[in-house]
Amino acid sequence: MAGTSDARLMNFLNSGVGRLVAVNVVSSIVVGITVMSGGPDILPWVTLNAWPLGVLMRPWTLLTYMFVNAGLLSLLFNMLWLYCFGRLASLCVSSRMLWVAYVEGGICGGVLLTALSASGLVQRMPLMGSSAAVVSVAVMTAVVMPERRLNVLIAGSVKLIWVVAVMLLLLFLSFTGDNTGGNIAHLGGALAGIAAGMCVRLRMRRARWHHVSADSMETARPNGLTVQEEECMDRLLDKARRSGFNSLSSEEKQRLFSLSQKIHIP
Repeated sequence: MAGTSDARLMNFLNSGVGRLVAVNVVSSIVVGITVMSGGPDILPWVTLNAWPLGVLMRPWTLLTYMFVNAGLLSLLFNMLWLYCFGRLASLCVSSRMLWVAYVEGGICGGVLLTALSASGLVQRMPLMGSSAAVVSVAVMTAVVMPERRLNVLIAGSVKLIWVVAVMLLLLFLSFTGDNTGGNIAHLGGALAGIAAGMCVRLRMRRARWHHVSADSMETARPNGLTVQEEECMDRLLDKARRSGFNSLSSEEKQRLFSLSQKIHIP
């Protein structure tokens, strides 16, 4: 039993969502312990100062802020959402795409808040936490698989697109609360998630089109040959007409003979 549990844990940690959760948990715990133990004040070095000069002075914080959660409850809820939506996303996207959606969501959230701060629409404020990046993953998942159903407490079976829509509605309704900066970052994360989801859907559509095209290439024509076989035979006949039949190699002669045997007149 212990061996099975260890194997499941290792499989989870080796997955894209598992690595995201692990990085968040480890970095948040390390920063929290350092602060509580009276160690060096590292918060300014990992927190995003969401105004232009702050970003220019410490540009790396556009990345670090989304991997550090302030407080145990914030870490718990963000990782729970990330686990749920990340596992769903893993059904149809690669681990790389999951990371791309997460990082892009965090960056877009930070950039949007910085831009609004620079324009004077909101006051200057620091930003820390993974919620904007998690929102991006959730929205991407909903865009990619909107018809997927989840069993929600009390509501029962609900389409994923409606679960995420309600989540975003609650975030937007709280714009006037104490977490204005975080809510603006959530909006940036949602926009990034929509963009990532549309990219995934476009890739899936192209993959299906290529698959259908490949199947049609393998479908036999009325003469008994597939499109690829017809093209091969045309090339061999053209070479024979231009340079003579003896210019064909033994393999090409055998291939031409085999194709000619397959031809039948409908």
